[in-house]
Formats: sequence, structure tokens, C-alpha cells
Amino acid sequence: MKRRFHLSIKKPCTQKFNELTSTPNGGFCQSCQKEVIDFATMTELEILSYFSRNNGKVCGRFRARQMKTYTQPVVYGRNRSWKWLGLGAIGMVTLFPPSVFSLDRTTAPQTEISANPDNKTPLKASIRRHIVKGKVVDAHDGTPLPGINVVLKGSTHGTVTDINGDFTFPIELEEGDILVFSFIGMDTKEYKVAESDAYVIDVSMVTMTCDIDLLGEVAVEELYSSRKGFWSKVKALF
Repeated sequence: MKRRFHLSIKKPCTQKFNELTSTPNGGFCQSCQKEVIDFATMTELEILSYFSRNNGKVCGRFRARQMKTYTQPVVYGRNRSWKWLGLGAIGMVTLFPPSVFSLDRTTAPQTEISANPDNKTPLKASIRRHIVKGKVVDAHDGTPLPGINVVLKGSTHGTVTDINGDFTFPIELEEGDILVFSFIGMDTKEYKVAESDAYVIDVSMVTMTCDIDLLGEVAVEELYSSRKGFWSKVKALF
């Protein structure tokens, strides 16, 4: 069964999360005498797991981008009888190799055709490397943003923007490399190094926006629950 639901906060709370009494799962609000679950630090899978176990009312802290529709993945079980059929087939192949069933026992000589008759090693295209620099600013008013983390995706190489929001990445980058711009409380941005003839690539403006915190009672709106159809059950056997 696939469950799909939408999360929203109808009436955001005016309390500040950093002023709540800390608890293992978030913070305790003295105003409403409830624990506020900190969903802002959870991944999408963790949020799905939480609401699949808890259907009651809950107060939570969310990032604005987390107020959206979630769909639980469908996991179909496999029929174990097919596993035994598979093992039986493997056993038959082991006892009777394919050569037993072959009508023509003569093996024709194979002629190998070389794609490179001159046996020359193909030349690799030269890899272009670039120095990437730029400026990170606020998307609303263009104010320079200092202290933004700039990291090469999939690596530990990185730097931070200076007081003017400027940065120069410390190592040369290849075309297709991705820089990730991040800071606590702001949305994450990515920049892919494009093909260029210039050695120095100037990223003129990288804009980032504040990812607003929302506190309050969570409304879980069930959109639909779909059951497995006949063909879904058939496909689940394979």
C-alpha cells in the first residue's frame, strides 16, 4: 500500500525554538505545555518514518521547504515459492551443462576483429581545469553573505566567503564539478562548472535565501492510499 500525505502548519507559533527547554527530541514549550519535535534536522525518510508510526497531533519545528507532500515508497514482498523454482533451475544447469543439450558439438574457430588495427592507443581529450571565484549575496536585497560554506561535492575540499561575500576556490576544478553553497538556516545552492575557454571562471552572483523556521501544530492531510492491483501483485512475484 502506498500512502501519500501533505504536511502543513495552519497557525504558526510565535515562540522561538532556541528559547524552548531542550529535550531529546526537540524542545518543551512552556506556553502550550507540549514538546516540540525538531523535524528541521530530519531527512525526508526520517519524516516519513515518524508520521507512519504517529498519526496523532504533534507540534513541530520545520523548515519552510519541508511543508510539502510526501509519498511513502511501495515495498512489495516476494513469493518464496519462486525462490525454490529458481534454485531448482540452477541445480538443473549444474547437473546438465548447456553442452549436453547442444546438437552441434563442433566449435567453430572464432576470429577476433580488432577495432584498432594499427594497435595505436587513442588519444584522450585534454581535461580543462579552471579557477572558480565569485560572490554570494542575499536573494532579497543583494547584501553580501560572509561565512558561506563552499564545498566541492563528494570531497573535503572547500572554503568560506569573506566579509564581502567573495570566495576563490582553493583548487582547480574540472568541467562538470559541482560546488555546494550552504549555511545553517539558509537554503542550499549548487553550481556546476560549465565548459569554458577561460582559465578563471567568475561566478558573478550566487543568490541564497533564508530557510524560515515554522513552529506549530502539524496538520497531516491524507491525500490517498492505493492498494496493490492485480498486475502489481503479479509483477511482485518476479
